[in-house]
Amino acid sequence: TGSFQSGTSPILFELSLETGKHCFCGVEEFTAQEESVIIPQWLLNNIGATDGSLVQVRQVSLTRGTYIKLQPHT
Repeated sequence: TGSFQSGTSPILFELSLETGKHCFCGVEEFTAQEESVIIPQWLLNNIGATDGSLVQVRQVSLTRGTYIKLQPHT
């Protein structure tokens, strides 16, 4: 298993569906078998994936953000 050390850049991925819905995520550690990906159910729900959905996974490089506006969830 491999994990990231403090101070190293994470490897980032875009998960997307054919519908165009997508999200970005990072990897905490590599524990899945080679050629496989384990995606948490809450993340699949977030992009609207259902049983049998084809999820495209691709590595991306994102620029560091400079501003974030947080709003309470009501």
